[in-house]
Amino acid sequence: MARICHFSTAHRAGDIRIVRKEARAAALAGHDVSVVIQGDMPADCAMVRHVRVVPPAGGRVGRFTLLGWRVYRAALGERADIYHFHDPDLLPYALLMRAAGRRVIYDAHEDVPRDILSKEWIPAGMRRAIAGVFEVFEDFAARRMTAVVTATPFIGERFGRLNGRTATVNNYPMMDELAPPAEGSPGERSGFCYVGGISGIRSAREMVQACALSGQSLVLAGPMETPALAQQLQAVEGWSRVDYRGTLGRSQVAELLARSIAGLVLFHPEPNHINSQPNKLFEYMSAGLPVIASDFPMWKAIVEKFDCGICVDPLDPGAIAGAMTALAADPQRARRMGANGRRAVLEKFNWEREQHVLLDVYQLCGS
Repeated sequence: MARICHFSTAHRAGDIRIVRKEARAAALAGHDVSVVIQGDMPADCAMVRHVRVVPPAGGRVGRFTLLGWRVYRAALGERADIYHFHDPDLLPYALLMRAAGRRVIYDAHEDVPRDILSKEWIPAGMRRAIAGVFEVFEDFAARRMTAVVTATPFIGERFGRLNGRTATVNNYPMMDELAPPAEGSPGERSGFCYVGGISGIRSAREMVQACALSGQSLVLAGPMETPALAQQLQAVEGWSRVDYRGTLGRSQVAELLARSIAGLVLFHPEPNHINSQPNKLFEYMSAGLPVIASDFPMWKAIVEKFDCGICVDPLDPGAIAGAMTALAADPQRARRMGANGRRAVLEKFNWEREQHVLLDVYQLCGS
């Protein structure tokens, strides 16, 4: 068994992929696992040793400078056999580790060069140049990692051309975490929900507008991207039908999904979205909830193959409203789609299958 250290600057100890899936799975498999990260460790991950780091002042600049250095130094102190990191801003420190002969895994959660193209805090005229420079650097670093783990097959294809030890560990849900309760009467479910980061490019405005057009209610659960966005949404027609609850705990998320008609996951057609696999899509499915999703070809292929929801143009509030109205008016169809999604998760889209791929990567890197 290996001594494994996960480390991150951008995520917190409650992170589902890093802590509750990857670190916990490795610890339960018998590895000695630690996580260097901000925040408090979830109670069900007590088998993972927690090295807590305190972020410096300075916001994004502090994260990219001082916090990275603190996390790097704390990770080195763990004297691990394998270092597994999760943020692109840690690539320079990972290269230092490799130069010192340490075994390092890069976990690529996002297609970062394409993600940069949608970053509103970067001046629009500079995004393409920054994305290009970063891609060259990321490719250089990826070739030198002991292994690369990716969160989607699309990202896996890119890194597979750079590093022969690339494996895709899909970020699918744990089968039982959000499992639906025993089915009750059709009247038990009402309203719609969206769980996740709330931002303009995740159709925040369009979802609120759809409430006005459909007459349906919507629960928004998750952090607002900015205070300005919250003020803008409150001025949109349809906000009176929205219940904004902020960030919820996992048990609260499960309760919300159990009471909703369907879950919305409506990302704009940005370069980093079209080929992504949003965790929320599969979490809704795991909860036995039909989905109303963006009509990207890859998403549409999944939703239509398993008949687990409706795909629409995420930029069209009328189309979103039409899907909401259709599912609210036909509870039997909604229940059938929800059951189909739940079955697909049990058979294919679940973490219990994916964790074995990760454990094989650790075995390969440790040999």
